[in-house]
Amino acid sequence: MNGKKKLTNSSCRKTIISSTDGVDTRNTPGWRAFSGISRFICRISLSEYRAHYRLIPSIDVFSCKQCRRLKICILFLVLSNCCCLACDDTLLALLTFEDPQSVFSVGIRNFNRDLSALGTALKAKQIDQYDPLMQKVMDSWLEFSNKFAVNPPDIARNDKDWASKIRDTGERIGIIRKLIASKEFTQAHDNVLTLSGKLTSFFSAIGMSVLKKSFLQASELFINMEQELSTQETIKIQTSLASFSIILESLSTKLNDSSKRVWERIKTSTADFKILLSKNPPEFSKSALKILTTIKSDFTELRSHILMNEWFPSIPDSPASSTGGQQ
Repeated sequence: MNGKKKLTNSSCRKTIISSTDGVDTRNTPGWRAFSGISRFICRISLSEYRAHYRLIPSIDVFSCKQCRRLKICILFLVLSNCCCLACDDTLLALLTFEDPQSVFSVGIRNFNRDLSALGTALKAKQIDQYDPLMQKVMDSWLEFSNKFAVNPPDIARNDKDWASKIRDTGERIGIIRKLIASKEFTQAHDNVLTLSGKLTSFFSAIGMSVLKKSFLQASELFINMEQELSTQETIKIQTSLASFSIILESLSTKLNDSSKRVWERIKTSTADFKILLSKNPPEFSKSALKILTTIKSDFTELRSHILMNEWFPSIPDSPASSTGGQQ
């Protein structure tokens, strides 16, 4: 390629790791998490973001400073732009950060993607997709449960409720299948959302930091609020929103300049959402759904800012600065 060095998965990971202008990030608290999850990130970053953002396939044309920013930006863009559907893929990878390519991590993420695809089709009323997507959900769950129903992964060895979680998930899949077969599509969608939220229970026995627990709780609350908005359950959604507001406030000590702008944007949207829910009668409109979707998207961005700062505390938050300014 005109004598220029080609950027590969291996070189991507190496250059991201060495892009700290002399700062040894391997001694930072987030290094172990990053070294595991970066393998997962680099698999999707190169093909997806080189095409989407038209990144030049050679890094030799950049100055050292530009090169550092590009490498970190690849990581930031992957973290901040993953779809916030159900329990999103990046969060599941984060929860299994020690080995995101393990059979358990890959298996539960495959099931989550298939479940998310079914939920999206039900929401969009893509009737011709229901049966094939339902079959994919059953196939991926069968593959997962065959491997882990009797022998849970190492991270869940001490989970006394593991067997009941496997059984409960199987039963919920059966209920969704029956609802689709009986053309009760709205109820099927609501049950997909509920099951999506239940996936996080598979990680309840894993020791994790308060920060990661807050991300997990926020993911569950977004699923609850989407369902409660759909079913117009005023008290429940107001309670869920109040719980989310507490989580948002707890993150205020984790902010730098760029992440604070995102945090303030979320706080404003949350206040607007609360006003709609406080009306008499409460406003369960497309406007309310749009605000909730915006909050979810912005929170995913905020999460990526905070994680970047945790993993690379000595690096200027240049990707965040460029992204945080977009409204």
